[in-house]
Amino acid sequence: MSAAVVNPVLEQVCRRASTRAVLEVAWEGEVLRADDVMEHAGVTRSTALQALDALGELGLVEELSCTGEGPVMGRPARRFRLRVGVEAGVVVGLEAGQQKMAATVTDLAGNVLARWGIDIPDADPAHHQDPALRRELARSAVATALHEAGAQDVDVLVMGIGVPAPVDGHGCSPEGELGFWRIMHAGLLEMFREDFAHVRIENDAALAALAELHFGAARQEQDFVTLLLAWGIGAGVVMDGQLLRGANGAVGELGFFEMVEGIGTSAGFHEIVEEWVRGHWRKDELPAEHPWREYLAGVRARESLLALLDPEDPVMAPLFHELVRLTGRIVDLMAQVYDPAAVVIAGPVAADIGPVLDAVREGQTDTTGRLRPKVLASPLGEDVISLGAAAAARELSMGDVIEWALAKRRLQS
Repeated sequence: MSAAVVNPVLEQVCRRASTRAVLEVAWEGEVLRADDVMEHAGVTRSTALQALDALGELGLVEELSCTGEGPVMGRPARRFRLRVGVEAGVVVGLEAGQQKMAATVTDLAGNVLARWGIDIPDADPAHHQDPALRRELARSAVATALHEAGAQDVDVLVMGIGVPAPVDGHGCSPEGELGFWRIMHAGLLEMFREDFAHVRIENDAALAALAELHFGAARQEQDFVTLLLAWGIGAGVVMDGQLLRGANGAVGELGFFEMVEGIGTSAGFHEIVEEWVRGHWRKDELPAEHPWREYLAGVRARESLLALLDPEDPVMAPLFHELVRLTGRIVDLMAQVYDPAAVVIAGPVAADIGPVLDAVREGQTDTTGRLRPKVLASPLGEDVISLGAAAAARELSMGDVIEWALAKRRLQS
């Protein structure tokens, strides 16, 4: 790559507030003309075009061909859009979970370029995990995802990290019971700040909420709660379009469920199903070939039990109805505490509990005089946290992308 020089005029144009306003319009990823920029950024045509040309020279915006629009009178309007691909910069999202490390790499428009995950060996009990091992696995997951995307560290504009712990506005987590929150945090923020200029860390459920807001079931919502229900229960809360944290980042911590009548647990649905099966049945009491028998024999994974739940199966029906009751109670409580327009069930269980959610919705019609938010299932699957981490990072990067691009241009050789 030939050496590149950033001339003073380009730097001056790029650092204008008007240029940042133009980039903010382009940040949505839509095809733009000067008229669009003038309308949304409040600038003149000459300022809009000068800013777009400067952003194009930095590699953040690209000009599109005017072909394919049919015959036009006079000179066709120039068209631009945010540049995508590794060469324009990438965003990294990391789910630093209790069970796994999962990294997602996206371009500046939020398109996924690569994903990579690593299971954490001997993950339980979580308070026995080694923070140094968590850091090692996290770095490995990110490095592999970047390699799969064809990117290098220098291409990373910003990184987001999600952890199963409260995170305050400074990126700090409290100790937690038996040091759990501190171990989950593991100093990942400090470690990755040695590699990348801009790093943001948040609670995992909070990032799931951001993923739903940007890509998922809550794109049309401004007030909603996202629930992670797989291993433990946590909430991400968005009100008036803004993520809520609280003084210690614990707005979505639901450990108090253990003290709530009608709930009585903060365990996740995988744990509840596993405990139910083991507590109510022995292998020799179940019909031959029954999937629960296979699980008790050690030949079926516990994570598969929820997807197999059948309300017409006489063995499974009591558990199904218990999950309907429990989910309905949780939704009611979220409605009373946060007054959301919607409650989104996210994470790996979202695709498995459709019949449960259908029954919860049917039960809502029987209530009168009570708040009844929409109950939605996330379409984002088990990657919701790393997607949310990338979305959070992309929000952070908006204010820094021009300086990053200028610095990268100086370093090109």
